[in-house]
Amino acid sequence: MNIEPNNDGWRFDESVGWKLIHNDIDVIFFEETDKAISTQEKLFVGTQEECEAEIARLGLIWPYSDDSENEVTEEI
Repeated sequence: MNIEPNNDGWRFDESVGWKLIHNDIDVIFFEETDKAISTQEKLFVGTQEECEAEIARLGLIWPYSDDSENEVTEEI
């Protein structure tokens, strides 16, 4: 579920569950948490699967990866 901004442009959620923050390009935060969160970026809350589907639907880019295939290598 997309959280709409308040009159000051902030999005806020204090539920327990999966939260996705993004800027329409990059994933900024994606984690299961019981903490309240506020942001001026886009905020989506739902199950892990719903958040992953939103990431895929929007084609968001992960700014970091543990995946070695994304590493830049230099050829000599």
